[in-house]
Amino acid sequence: MRSPTGRRRPTAAAVDLVLLGVVAYLPFLLSDPGRLASDSKQGLYVDPRRFLVDAAFLWDPQVAAGTVPHQHIGYLWPMGPWFWAFDLVGAPDWVAQRLWLGTLTLAAALGTRWLVRSLGFGRAAALAAALVYALTPYQLAFTARTSVLLLPWAGLPWMVELTRRAVHRGGWRHPAAFALVTFTVAGVNAPTLVLVGLAPLAVLVAAAVRGRASAAAGAALRIGLLTVPACAWWLAGLRVQGAYGIDVLAVTEDLRTVASRSRPDDVLRGLGNWFFYGGDRWGPTVDQASYYDHTKAVVVASFLVPLLALAAAPVVRWRGRVIVVAMIATAVVAVGAWPYDDPSPFGRAFRWFTEQSSLGMAFRNSPRVVPVLILGLALALAAAIAATPARARRGAAAAVALVAVGGLAPVVRVGMLSDAVERPEHLPAYWEAAAAHLDASGDDTRVLELPGANFAAYRWGNAIEPITPLLSHRPYLAREVLPYGSPESALLLDALDRRLQNQVLDPASVAPVARLLGVGDVVIRSDLAYDRYGLPRPSTVWSTIVDPRAPGLGRPTTFGAPTPNVGEDPLDPLLPSDLRAGTPPRSRALAPVAVLSVADARPIVRVASTDGAVVLDGDADGIVDAAAAGIVDGRGLILESPALTDRQLRNALARSAHLVVTDSHRRRIQSWFSSIRDTRGPTERAGETIVEPTGYDARLPSFPDATDDERTVVEQLGATVTATSSGGASRPEDRPAAAFDGRPETSWRIGGANPAGNHLTIRLERATTLDHISLVQPLDGPRDRTITRVRVRVGDGPPIDVALDERSLSPAGQPITFPARAADVVDVEILATSTPPFDPALANAVGFAEVTIPGITVSETVRLPLDLLRRAGSRSRELALDLVFTRLRSSADDWTRGDDEQEVDRTFTLPTARSFSFSATARASDRADDTVLDELFGTTSGAEVQGSSRLQGAPEARGSRAFDGDPTTAWTSAFGDDTTPSLTVNGHQIAMVQGLDLLVVADGRHSLPAEVTVR
Repeated sequence: MRSPTGRRRPTAAAVDLVLLGVVAYLPFLLSDPGRLASDSKQGLYVDPRRFLVDAAFLWDPQVAAGTVPHQHIGYLWPMGPWFWAFDLVGAPDWVAQRLWLGTLTLAAALGTRWLVRSLGFGRAAALAAALVYALTPYQLAFTARTSVLLLPWAGLPWMVELTRRAVHRGGWRHPAAFALVTFTVAGVNAPTLVLVGLAPLAVLVAAAVRGRASAAAGAALRIGLLTVPACAWWLAGLRVQGAYGIDVLAVTEDLRTVASRSRPDDVLRGLGNWFFYGGDRWGPTVDQASYYDHTKAVVVASFLVPLLALAAAPVVRWRGRVIVVAMIATAVVAVGAWPYDDPSPFGRAFRWFTEQSSLGMAFRNSPRVVPVLILGLALALAAAIAATPARARRGAAAAVALVAVGGLAPVVRVGMLSDAVERPEHLPAYWEAAAAHLDASGDDTRVLELPGANFAAYRWGNAIEPITPLLSHRPYLAREVLPYGSPESALLLDALDRRLQNQVLDPASVAPVARLLGVGDVVIRSDLAYDRYGLPRPSTVWSTIVDPRAPGLGRPTTFGAPTPNVGEDPLDPLLPSDLRAGTPPRSRALAPVAVLSVADARPIVRVASTDGAVVLDGDADGIVDAAAAGIVDGRGLILESPALTDRQLRNALARSAHLVVTDSHRRRIQSWFSSIRDTRGPTERAGETIVEPTGYDARLPSFPDATDDERTVVEQLGATVTATSSGGASRPEDRPAAAFDGRPETSWRIGGANPAGNHLTIRLERATTLDHISLVQPLDGPRDRTITRVRVRVGDGPPIDVALDERSLSPAGQPITFPARAADVVDVEILATSTPPFDPALANAVGFAEVTIPGITVSETVRLPLDLLRRAGSRSRELALDLVFTRLRSSADDWTRGDDEQEVDRTFTLPTARSFSFSATARASDRADDTVLDELFGTTSGAEVQGSSRLQGAPEARGSRAFDGDPTTAWTSAFGDDTTPSLTVNGHQIAMVQGLDLLVVADGRHSLPAEVTVR
């Protein structure tokens, strides 16, 4: 068509394409130009060609001591070639990324427009529906982090229309096109494809219901015959990963987490994805999330599209309405098991199906069916616009388009991406130099990077993935939030890094473990945003491994100018170690990267003699502990006895094996989902499973067939204590037995928004006559919340409801009396707690420091299996034997935590009589009295001095240091202690006053100089 001037007028399709292109691309191009969202796989931006080459293989020797990649093969098309093509022409990475994201949106819009036009609703309706579908907030959960998961969303409208045409027109053309679309959008996440596939299924079912069963069956058969072979390339990779890789589903989000946000109101708005609302110490991961939760105008605007569509669907009549109703009904699937603890009948069935098997768990992310719902809403609105009188049709379409734009209102303020997951386009030059240095050493050995990090958030930007393996060609190891590789290598890496995270690492264990893992160089990264995920501070890591150097590591080669790395997060407080005299300040300037070579490193591929091999009864933790004790040096062969057959063990014993028995291989919780520090729960009794309150108990078995007779377990003496919940992996010290151990400084605690309903139960060894017990709530830590009411059950007697008062908050405790009765069970149930002045979910945990029952104290001993010595029998007498025991403890810097074990109490039986030498590493207890430390270490003050408190983890900060005449030493009160600090000198208490210039203490015998630090 030509205009009166003779020029060809643009067609309606061209105008729509331009309009939709502007809507699709412009928001992305205007969002943080020059910066990269840390989207999907960072290898696509750093070296896409290398990434594509690696993605074609189903074994990756470069990561995690060798691993089966998780669906990397799906990036071979279309995402990988997209970024490779832009890299070949030299386009900036951020431009390639924005065009990729915009193209996904444009494809979704054009597919919807094609579908609506094919239904005969007209141009205005088609354009409005395209905007409704393309501008859904659903995409915001994925654009900044995992845009590859938006491919099924972009392809869904095309799949629906191609299915319609396959039914109505027959033939192979449209089934072939359907197979090509599926080939393009389905490679990375099969469950998402199945969920969005409910829409094409609805088309087939609707056709069959309307009397076209034969055509529907024929279309389904042709689509299946073409689509399944077209997807064989990624289905094969998925099958291999499932068969030979770590069970990813077990160590990632569970159904409870997913269901926490799959509320009906969120689902209708196109949200409902738990990941959308996630965050860390710095705030939400997705910048737009808080607007949809807390900004009233945005909340209202996001409801307008579903409200209008739901109002129109019952009114507008057209033949395809049954398909739209079916699509909208998928909201029930999206809601899934919400609310998890009390779901609908469908939700209960969904929860049962999901938690029964790995297949069910694959579909736990039910909100990924939301694109089907949104498409149904868009079609309902298109039908309503088409039914509008012609003169008002454009106005109705414009109104719907405006409402769709309003649903993305937060984008106007913060853009389409999120600052929290962005980085500069160009990586720091010092990292490139460090990678070149590593590559110069060849690839016979691996690189071990410390410390581990949940996600690779650097001070200069958040890359999500570690950048070292992207820049270097050396095989690489580092602890990340999800375990990779084999269970054996993942557990060994975790055992080493977990000790560093908790600041209890013995540096002597680093080089031996590195040799075992085939590591030639250890990289210390000091530019991490450590405060974001609660990682150890760079100065702590440096002073543990680099300066002074860990045994067996070479001098550091550094890269980058030394720079202070100080946390920006308000939750990164001053720690006790920052106050210790003579310790490096946390603002210490350190090189961002340091590389230390491993002396006598072992290559990845190597052989070792079986003569004199170490046969170790234990698991990965036992290997690290034996290395710290100097027994394992990483040069020889280590055989873990639980994995040996009797024949293999006999062969090893015949070759003068060195026997090592450890107290590792414990029966306990393993949690991998959110923390790389708190991944282990308390040691359990044989047959016991302590409840992990978060639900994330994913035990990677070192030895899958081992029984509790072959594990290290706890035996409780005096009684058996259980509870419905406890501190779990995040606080193993808060286990139930801590309330009956006679130590007021230890406690059973439980947290969460509502601890009411939890029970603490003790079963006595024999019936005992009781007429009272007493309760002591925790005496340390914050008290924003305390227990106010409990219910006590003693044997078969009636329940006793008691209001707890201030007596329960004192060491003496609150007595609870009742008529004397013989009982062998006492149960205490929490009925109510006080209301904290903020979100109860963030309040302190509550529980009991002591539940005193006359004559009853529960002690715990850790029983070693000694399966190795049992199997070795008398032959063990002729072989070297070491027993290695490690007390589980926490960092002295964390005054909010206690030690998992207060003492080394081990029970074992030797099959033969032996004599032993004894060596140990002893540390002054953080809880020891000043006078005990003075007796242990000596003092020159000439008086008995006791401080009201002492800086955590610092025995040198005890009270007598204020009176020893040495101005370089000082008494320092505890960090975070809000009571008035005081000293007791020879029985006389002296309160400290801030700003004191001179203090003279005299008791008639001594006049003591004072240098007192009060904090």
